[in-house]
Amino acid sequence: MSSKETIRSFFGPELENNRVENGDSLLMAGIIDSLKMMDLITFLEKEFDVSIGDDELMPENFDSIEAIDAFILEKKAA
Repeated sequence: MSSKETIRSFFGPELENNRVENGDSLLMAGIIDSLKMMDLITFLEKEFDVSIGDDELMPENFDSIEAIDAFILEKKAA
């Protein structure tokens, strides 16, 4: 499973039901709210073995599947 597929799996059928593509805004589609964001952070930290700091909780890092994937790949490369 690719990292994008792993990230998509967190959201389950919600992405398919709303026809959200990897580059679409999760915030604009109403897929992510503050509670879902905290669950997503926990999922990403466990799934990808990364630590995400409060200073990294910016919308641009989590606005789309592509943005999340790029953020995680950057974290893993550091």
